[in-house]
Amino acid sequence: MDDHHSSIRIMDHFGVIKDPRINRNKKYLLEEILFIALCTLLSGGETFEDMELFGEERQEWLRRYLELPNGTPSHDTFGGS
Repeated sequence: MDDHHSSIRIMDHFGVIKDPRINRNKKYLLEEILFIALCTLLSGGETFEDMELFGEERQEWLRRYLELPNGTPSHDTFGGS
C-alpha cells in the first residue's frame, strides 16, 4: 500500500470530526491540523511548539498530502488560541 493511499484514509477519518471553531477563526483546515499533530506525536514530538516546528520543517513532505493554503499552523493554532 502506498503512502498516499494510507494518508487519504486517515484524512477521511479526520474529515468526519465536527469543527467547533467559529468561521472567522478557520484559517487552517481542522483535518490538516489534526494530521500534522498526529504525525508530530508519532515522531516523538510532545508540545504545540513541536507541532509548529514539525510543520515548518516538513512542509514539502506535508504538501504531498495536504493543501496547506495558508502554510503551516502556528503553535497557538495547535493550542487553540
